[in-house]
Amino acid sequence: MAAAALSLGACGGDDSGSGGDKKSGPRYPYPAGTVRTFVNSCAASAKGQRDVCQCTIDRLQETLPFDEFSTADKAIRADKPISPETRARIDDATENCRD
Repeated sequence: MAAAALSLGACGGDDSGSGGDKKSGPRYPYPAGTVRTFVNSCAASAKGQRDVCQCTIDRLQETLPFDEFSTADKAIRADKPISPETRARIDDATENCRD
């Protein structure tokens, strides 16, 4: 599912929060369109798994900078390999969300 899910469009939020208990947003906020496209594409290929898809992109925004995510998406769409580190982050995010 992770490879098919990497058809993107990203989500926002900024990292300029002011501390305290309030979360300021993801570590690596993706453009909102990328997040929306990812969730919709992922959910279409994994019927009934919209929550897993949303969880996966949320986790990726915590562990994978957008430029790496974008590079991986382009490679996956072109049926090219991606770095083992990026693959591991994507797989970890997906598997953690399935639990």
